[in-house]
Amino acid sequence: KKSVITGLILGPACCGLAAAAEAQAAAGAAAPALQLQEVTVTANFIRPGGQSALKMSVPVQDVPYSLEDYSQSFMQAVDTTKLTDLYGYMSGVQRAGRSAYDINIRGFTSSSTDPNSVLMDGLPGLPARTASPETSDIARVEVVKGPASVMYGQDQPGGFINLITKKPQEHYETNVEMRANTYDGAGIPFGRKNGYTGIVDTTGAMSGGETLLGRAIVEYTNQQSFREFVTDKDFMLAPSLTWNLSQRTRATLLLEYRRGNDSWDQGLVAPGFDSKLIAPITTRYQNPEDKEME
Repeated sequence: KKSVITGLILGPACCGLAAAAEAQAAAGAAAPALQLQEVTVTANFIRPGGQSALKMSVPVQDVPYSLEDYSQSFMQAVDTTKLTDLYGYMSGVQRAGRSAYDINIRGFTSSSTDPNSVLMDGLPGLPARTASPETSDIARVEVVKGPASVMYGQDQPGGFINLITKKPQEHYETNVEMRANTYDGAGIPFGRKNGYTGIVDTTGAMSGGETLLGRAIVEYTNQQSFREFVTDKDFMLAPSLTWNLSQRTRATLLLEYRRGNDSWDQGLVAPGFDSKLIAPITTRYQNPEDKEME
């Protein structure tokens, strides 16, 4: 019989590595532990709650419906000027026409003959009859998906969009916003076609206390498109008044006046679905005097 004896022989190199490891562990134990500072992340784009699904302010996690709330910060970040500009950012919502009523929610299409698909403060209908209203007087937009709109009257199988308007506030605040654009500039500050939009929003207490609160929003737009004979000239005035009767009771009066003078532009046509046959992008088929009045 043969016996095989196996063992481990530690040389000077191994002893040196063990001593270095012990020294490093002792140094680590002596060094103080690093403390990470607390970091708080706050998101303002999508609000965690909404009031359209249950007609009261309830967190989204407690609502038995699919609810999305788009805040004013989100609309400003994506440079939204009209309601239809926001449709491209809504999941499950697609545009199905020119006006704000022409939408498709979860496969169900609505049009201007069905005002219950778009609400304003829970009431059916929009102040803009054929076009899309501006968003300067809108605080947030809530989208309820599914047949939850039976709470507001006629049932909408796909869902509905509810616009929550800006209300008077107790503190004094005035915001002024200016937007400008130019086309065919050829490298110069102002080109052949220029446009601008001005918005003034002011609010505050009216009686020196908190009983009467007022707000006024004014917007004027004069835009010229890169397309021939296409201009948009819109004016909007939205005054509001809130009367705080008690801590639990308040009455709010909202008025809105809109006047639009926009060019009627149906876009371009691709004959036979052939992109090579599309006219130049600046072409407009309608007559210059064809207007869309509000």
